Amino acid sequence: MHSFSNPGYPYDNAVTEAFFKYLKHRQINRKHYQNIKQVQLDCFEYIENFYNNYNPHTANLGLTPNQKEENYFNAIK
Repeated sequence: MHSFSNPGYPYDNAVTEAFFKYLKHRQINRKHYQNIKQVQLDCFEYIENFYNNYNPHTANLGLTPNQKEENYFNAIK
């Protein structure tokens, strides 16, 4: 499998790795699913209802993803 990190800098993917770590820990590993559609819906609901609203990031200066997005669009008006 091809790595998308720059050579000698393994931290490029840290945000993505952290996201999937918490998705698995907080959501996926706590349930038993009957089919892939249930997994997809559960992941979508986790992202939209929890992660984007209640999960601040140091990469976003302590803002949640939705707050960061709102600030961005307000700034470009």
